[in-house]
Amino acid sequence: MITATMSVAEVLARYPQTLDVFTGHHSAFNRLRNPMLRRTFARLVTVQQAAAIAGVDAEALLAALNTAIKSEAPGTLHPPAPTIARPRQPDPEPDWLQIAGVEVSLDVREQNTPLASIMRAVREVKPGEIFMLRNTFEPLPLYELLGGRGFAHWARQLGDQDWQIFFYRLSEGLPDLNPTEEALADAPLVLDHRGLDPPQPMIRTLKALKGVKPGGMLVIFTDRQPIFLYEALAEQGYRYETETAEGGGYRTTIRRAD
Repeated sequence: MITATMSVAEVLARYPQTLDVFTGHHSAFNRLRNPMLRRTFARLVTVQQAAAIAGVDAEALLAALNTAIKSEAPGTLHPPAPTIARPRQPDPEPDWLQIAGVEVSLDVREQNTPLASIMRAVREVKPGEIFMLRNTFEPLPLYELLGGRGFAHWARQLGDQDWQIFFYRLSEGLPDLNPTEEALADAPLVLDHRGLDPPQPMIRTLKALKGVKPGGMLVIFTDRQPIFLYEALAEQGYRYETETAEGGGYRTTIRRAD
């Protein structure tokens, strides 16, 4: 059964037939037909986040995906009609948006694989400065990625497939990033286990770690501190760090030793 916390990449790898369900559910998912995008961005996005990005109902999308994998006769499933996206009302503007200046801007609306360009632009942002991004959708996984590097964020939708996202750098310590396509293929894997009953978070984490290369990283979100996972990680030579997650629960970063 496909769940809301599974990554889009995991769903597509297990059930290739669901690609047509994603693209049939909303035109925003057409970008998943790009192999490079599936190797990078789709690894960071859960099904629930994908629904939020497209502005569609997560339960309806899950129902369609699970119907597809239960269909015994290939080709008999017809994807649902495209859904009209629901514009999201922006949060109130933060104070830093009025005080700090936009020093770095980037428009990636015409790019198929923009993550490399984004991370190169992020290198140029100094503490107290703002990076302004224009994108065709709200990049929810990017919030977590840059949040761990000292950035706050605020976004607003300007039109259909037109988002303006502001990232304010709060602190020092941003790694010197200049990723290649090969590096992006090894982007950190993010799994959200919140809402799952034990031992599912531990089982899914250990399974996902098998695909993490030396020097790689896995980020997991859980409702409680994964204390039973720590012993297994230590035995296998992994380093880990747990902190309180924004929005509730805990965020654990797991790194594989070289």
